[in-house]
Amino acid sequence: MSDKLAEFNQDILEEVVSYRTNNIVSTSVAFKTIFLSYLADIGESSISDCQIIDFKKSSNKMRLDGYVFNEYFNTLTLIVSDFSPSPQIVKTGKVEIEKTIKQAHRFLKNCTLKKSRNQVMDIKRMNIFKHVKMISKPQI
Repeated sequence: MSDKLAEFNQDILEEVVSYRTNNIVSTSVAFKTIFLSYLADIGESSISDCQIIDFKKSSNKMRLDGYVFNEYFNTLTLIVSDFSPSPQIVKTGKVEIEKTIKQAHRFLKNCTLKKSRNQVMDIKRMNIFKHVKMISKPQI
């Protein structure tokens, strides 16, 4: 791996630890907050109002780390991340990426389908449920 990539990795890991400690949040929330700020710094404005959440149901293979609802364009952006606090740099392959995306896809499908009362209540506790319902035909 290049020295620049190793340096970036080390910098982000240090920022995550610092943010987690100073703000008393989980490592996952710290990473998402730091990484979203990196995206905003380079001009990615579509995620500026991102709501960071920790939603994971391993038994249902559902996961969501954040979302952005754009009322003007009537769009919903789902965010999932794959973070490891290890200093070792590893390549994320196509299979791992597809698995992560499928977890967000299942989350969205569960918002639109009738499921058990407990699953619906878990999802309804988040504001995202109302945004999914506002979009007539989610494009997945």
